Amino acid sequence: ALWEGLGLTTAPIESMAGMVFGFRRAIVPNFVGKFSGALLAFGVGRVFLYDRVKAKLQDNEVMGLVEQSIQKKPIRMALL
Repeated sequence: ALWEGLGLTTAPIESMAGMVFGFRRAIVPNFVGKFSGALLAFGVGRVFLYDRVKAKLQDNEVMGLVEQSIQKKPIRMALL
C-alpha cells in the first residue's frame, strides 16, 4: 500500500510476490495491497488537495460541461 501510495510502479513488486509465494498465495495480498494503495492515494488527494484543485478548476469551461453532464446523466458518466 505504501509503495503505490507513493506513486511508484507496482509491477516489479507484483512479479516478485508471484515468484516468491506462487500465484495462489500471492493473489490475495496483491489485491489487498493494490486496493489499500489506491484508497490511500485517493484519501491523501481528497484531504490535502481538494480545495486547491477545486479552486483551479472552478473557471474551467470543460470541467463545467463535465459537471453538467454528471448532474444530468450520472449513470452514463460513471460508466464512461
